[in-house]
Amino acid sequence: MSPKVNAVVNAHAILKLLSEQKDPIGVTQIARETGVSASSTFNILKTLVDLRMVVFRDEKKSYELGPGIFELSQNGMSNSQILSEAQPIL
Repeated sequence: MSPKVNAVVNAHAILKLLSEQKDPIGVTQIARETGVSASSTFNILKTLVDLRMVVFRDEKKSYELGPGIFELSQNGMSNSQILSEAQPIL
C-alpha cells in the first residue's frame, strides 16, 4: 500500500462526514467526529470553501457540501468505468 497524505485523508473524512449530515455543522463538531484537530479542520474547510466543495453558512457558522462536489461527480459520471462501479451503489 502506498503512503497516505494526511491532508488528503483528512479532507476526505471531512467531506464524507458532511455528506452524511442533514443540516450544516460547525468546525468543532466536524473536528470531534473526524478526529482531525480543530485548526487543521478549519484550514481544510477554508480550502474546500475556496474550491466550492463546501459552503460556509455565516448565519449559523456552519458548513455543508457545496456545488463543486456535485460538479466533480457529474464530470466523473461520464467515465464509463466509474459509472459501472458506482451503479450498484446508487
